[in-house]
Amino acid sequence: MSVSPPPPAGWYPDPSNARQRRWWDGVSWSNQTSPSPAAPGAQPLALLHAESSPSSAPVVAAPYALARTAPASPPPAYRPLVPGTGGQLGSGYTPPPVGVWRSPVDTRPLVRGMGDAIRAVFSRYAMFEGRATRAEFWYFTLFSALVTIGLVFLSIVPILGYLAGLGFFVWGLGILLPTLALSVRRLRDAGLHWAWIFLALLPFGGIALIVLWCQPPKYP
Repeated sequence: MSVSPPPPAGWYPDPSNARQRRWWDGVSWSNQTSPSPAAPGAQPLALLHAESSPSSAPVVAAPYALARTAPASPPPAYRPLVPGTGGQLGSGYTPPPVGVWRSPVDTRPLVRGMGDAIRAVFSRYAMFEGRATRAEFWYFTLFSALVTIGLVFLSIVPILGYLAGLGFFVWGLGILLPTLALSVRRLRDAGLHWAWIFLALLPFGGIALIVLWCQPPKYP
């Protein structure tokens, strides 16, 4: 059995909308479309899968023909579609450079350091909705650890021991709610249910919870 090669990459009439074109990457359709201009003299092409046997003729596998109307130049921000995934992006998608770029659906605060993390956490003091990036979570965790270490060293000084004890109480009470809300938002950002936070109540559950907090974002 021999199979004829598919048409080369290029713009072709969209099989789902005759008034526009869709980019064909040589293997599958992409999600890039453009208005369909008049193309006199366009050469029709077809996706043919031929079976070479004495008693059979070539079989047309595709239910439609492709008419190429433009040179084969890849569109900007090319994103190939994966068949059977409902239009999700495939592995051929190249993400934008890391930096200040934010997705239009990304409502997370932009955190570039410890100062941004502190402002983001305390500005959403008791907000359990939304998501938190790994940078926001771990920068604020580092800040909390530094403050705690400072209070420990302060408690070693005999004269300042009582002030350190009072500082521990005020600090622990002050960050209890924002830390809990931050943990829930970080779990949600990783695509996990907030109830995983109760792992902290189990033996060695804190280790598993740290692993979950380290997971990358589930959504852009």
